[in-house]
Amino acid sequence: MLPLEAGETAGRVIVRTSQRPKSNQPHQVEVAAMRTRRHVAVTWLALLTLASACGGDTGPLGEFPENTGYLRTAKKLVIFNADTHEIYRTIDLPEEPWQSDSHRLERDDKGRIWIGYNQANPGYWWPWTVSTLKTGVLVFSAQGDPEYEVKVSDDTECRSPRGGIAFAKGYAFIGCDQSYGRVLVVNTETMDIARTLEVEHPDPEVPRLSDLYIQAVEEVAGSILVFGSGRPPKGYDEVHPSTTGIAIVARIDPDTLTVYDYKAELAPGSRVLDAVEVDGTAWLLNSFSHIPERPPRTDIYVMDPMTLEIVDSFNLLEPYPVWGTIGADGYVYIYHRRIGGVTRIDPVTREIEYMDSERETSAQGFDVYRGQPCIVLRSGLWCMNGDGGIDLKLPQESSIGVLFAPSKEE
Repeated sequence: MLPLEAGETAGRVIVRTSQRPKSNQPHQVEVAAMRTRRHVAVTWLALLTLASACGGDTGPLGEFPENTGYLRTAKKLVIFNADTHEIYRTIDLPEEPWQSDSHRLERDDKGRIWIGYNQANPGYWWPWTVSTLKTGVLVFSAQGDPEYEVKVSDDTECRSPRGGIAFAKGYAFIGCDQSYGRVLVVNTETMDIARTLEVEHPDPEVPRLSDLYIQAVEEVAGSILVFGSGRPPKGYDEVHPSTTGIAIVARIDPDTLTVYDYKAELAPGSRVLDAVEVDGTAWLLNSFSHIPERPPRTDIYVMDPMTLEIVDSFNLLEPYPVWGTIGADGYVYIYHRRIGGVTRIDPVTREIEYMDSERETSAQGFDVYRGQPCIVLRSGLWCMNGDGGIDLKLPQESSIGVLFAPSKEE
């Protein structure tokens, strides 16, 4: 699964089809309320601020770009011109020893960039070094100036705040991807941790084996949806040990900051790392849809974000849907891991265009700028060209995520 080299392209295959929507188918929640404080000691935020003041980053380079992109690597945040891919500024980050499948960076309604990190990963560091490493969430201005650090390791039970970040009602909801279903609720004005919520497995049977592991947090139509993974039902006859898990969806009410008791539990052989809001519903991307667990194959589950009821489902032309977004043109763009292609789908008619780069890739991140799909490979940012191939636009080692700010012309 090697990426294209710089300047190399591949052919394009476009297939169109149309699918009409189907009819409808049938611990404590609050763990540590108000156990917070604002950290103004010598932290990564202080170090980043000092480095910036002393010229520790590479910029800024001229005027701030009118249209901006943000590329995260394992060691730094790169701010670049989305039209020319010229680097405006790079900022050092706490180095990530490994990469998970969660979102890598998020943008709030003020344009600030939020990045969760975890340096203390058992298995990659010797036990005596873990206590010296850091975990937290860094918040930067749109221009890359360090503003806040949400320090999560002291007063909360959040081991790793990298399970996705979503925003609603003046709060940031931060998933903890190694902490058995915990979500931190942060006041985006004061940056205090307002509450720690716990999302439990719907039907716990065996302690620890029934724990829910958060993999994504998304805001959909006013609800905060938490996507986790759990083990299959007791006694389930697995087909493949690594793909028999189940996707679990929980809802958080951003007004009351509570987790609802009911949860959705998808069939064995399901995994959801991303969702797209379409006409008030959540399109859940099942990245395990290719495996031979059970018929029928399901690429997209359509969910009511209030009731968590699956109201529809449908398939794409290819499996492995993993990352999705709504483009400024109103189309839904979906990246297919392993096969490297991108689907563009009309959300109303469900007419599909599939763009095949004819290269197997497993992108770490995905976004769309002015109708051009861009993926993140370890070598940097690659974008699809007019022929359907992908070109290296921004070489950066150990890249793990990309985010485009809304274009000024869109």
